Amino acid sequence: DITRRSTYNHLSSWLTDARNLTNPNTVIILIGNKADLEARDVTYEEAKQFAEENGLLFLEASAKTGENVEQGGRLTSEPQPQREGCGC
Repeated sequence: DITRRSTYNHLSSWLTDARNLTNPNTVIILIGNKADLEARDVTYEEAKQFAEENGLLFLEASAKTGENVEQGGRLTSEPQPQREGCGC
């Protein structure tokens, strides 16, 4: 939720949990929701930087308007480049 700084502040913790609960080769996508709202507490640039620094895919979307919702779904279903050591 890009309108709430508290969600951004929890990303590191949630990412640790996600990595502990999944295969090391799992592709993780960071999606900033509520992109339709102007009152944002998290900039696109800082969220994108967090994603890049942590090896995540990133996009912003709006569940209300549907913006990038399909793209997020495609990212989860499209094959991603295999990571070194992947037994896939």
